[in-house]
Amino acid sequence: MQTMRGIPLYGGLRVQAAAACYGIVVHHFNAILLTIQNRIYASSSALERVMLEAFINGEWIRSCATDDEINILYEEGRYPSPKINKRIKAIEEMGEWNGELEKYYKDN
Repeated sequence: MQTMRGIPLYGGLRVQAAAACYGIVVHHFNAILLTIQNRIYASSSALERVMLEAFINGEWIRSCATDDEINILYEEGRYPSPKINKRIKAIEEMGEWNGELEKYYKDN
């Protein structure tokens, strides 16, 4: 079993990295709800963008990243190339989004 700092990683690095991104999405979504409830609309709009980017990163890790790119993420603590626009294109090429993800990203 793979570990990170002695903690077992069930499902491997790819699953754990994608799950971490999706966890960020959930946290940002909850923060958006709180800011809307408190009528702090500018903050909710700002959180929408970073929530979307966390989702895109999770999708890219889950379906497009190579094992070497995932290792760079864990070992160096940074996202390897490609940049987010290229990640979106790679996700779109998987055929699950039919151009909608790229359109939504550009509109927001």
